[in-house]
Amino acid sequence: MARARRSETEETRREHILQVAQEVFLASGYADTTIDNIAAAAKVSKQTLYHHFRDKADLFEAVIVSDMERFRNLPDLTCDRRDPEEVLFEVARWIYDNNVSSQTLAMHRVLAGAAGNFSDLVKRHYEFRSKISKSWITTYIKSLADSGVVQVADPARAATRFALMASEGSDTIMWHAPSDMRERERLARLTVSMFIRGLRPVKAAPA
Repeated sequence: MARARRSETEETRREHILQVAQEVFLASGYADTTIDNIAAAAKVSKQTLYHHFRDKADLFEAVIVSDMERFRNLPDLTCDRRDPEEVLFEVARWIYDNNVSSQTLAMHRVLAGAAGNFSDLVKRHYEFRSKISKSWITTYIKSLADSGVVQVADPARAATRFALMASEGSDTIMWHAPSDMRERERLARLTVSMFIRGLRPVKAAPA
């Protein structure tokens, strides 16, 4: 029992260090962050930090891998019985939160700055996020097509188009978060409406 409690405490401390390290890296970038900075911000000794991570590079990689976990275990949209526009609106919000939010834009800047030292890691991060997101949306659009709700020849291409439209609908210029969240949501709803109506079958007018 005592060993289990120690193990739980160790894992909790490691997760705390990871969370604080991410905040420090996002604020200062990889090059300008030191182990001393992270240890001070996490309120742990350098010895404790080195107990969990070999060095700054090991900690940075753990932070990036942890960020990728946000894209796992996404909900099964095919089980959602709401109107497709409502479902896709939630997806559009998710796209914003996980692709163009201020925190994610900060992560983009950090990854771009560290690309010289971590090219494989940066590539893996972007490819993983893109693959998971596209697959998730494609599965839902295909389910709508299979049930006759929409007409689409290539669900994967439609999913890519929707993701791009939703990002643009967030009214975000790269590297800057939108100032008015209500306006972002209004644009997101408009984008979803335009997208779904472009896929739904159009009934012929009566002769």
